[in-house]
Amino acid sequence: VVRFTTGSDTNALRGTGVIGLERVGTDPQSTLLVGAFRHADGRRGVMLVNHSHAFTAWPTVVFDSAGPVTEVSRADGQEHEVVDDSPELPGTQLSLGAGDGRLFLLPPAGR
Repeated sequence: VVRFTTGSDTNALRGTGVIGLERVGTDPQSTLLVGAFRHADGRRGVMLVNHSHAFTAWPTVVFDSAGPVTEVSRADGQEHEVVDDSPELPGTQLSLGAGDGRLFLLPPAGR
């Protein structure tokens, strides 16, 4: 698990499946926990958690995979295509409420 503040040196993210976490425009800095693990089928898992208990985070997330990235739904436990929470902005923005976490699955490294 890595504790990462948006806009910090991305070397801390090495090996997590995420290569960038940036803030959008004048949004305040956000601190996120980034957890990385391996799924039983060989895919990589990435858990993003908003470290703030008071504020929503809206990071622009860049995954290291050109292949499909899915999100495991809290509602039904199924995998779904990642949805950009602010499609009018460049990149993929994800909304993470105060203390909220989201789980993503990426292809195995090198694919």
